[in-house]
Amino acid sequence: FDRCIESPPPAVDPRQCPGYKEIADGAAGQAIEYLATMEETGSCTGWCSPSTPIWTSTPSRDACSFVAGLVLKGQASVAGTVVAHAAVVTVAAFGIAKAMPIEG
Repeated sequence: FDRCIESPPPAVDPRQCPGYKEIADGAAGQAIEYLATMEETGSCTGWCSPSTPIWTSTPSRDACSFVAGLVLKGQASVAGTVVAHAAVVTVAAFGIAKAMPIEG
């Protein structure tokens, strides 16, 4: 497998290398596919530091851990905004309900 990807990308798609399927189907399979997807869609290479691209031919200045952190930060920000808006609506609804006279 290692000798197969020694060619600079995109000369060889690592998924076509002998042994790739066995490795991808093993315990590390999800991590490998995650890294492949990050490199292909996140414009990043490597995890701890930028590295030689494996699945693409595009060099990157960003490590995939940095890009993943930005994605998670964005998702957390959206979730926090939704929770804050829901809290405001809930407080307003209770305030209106408390201010209304009870008939009966």
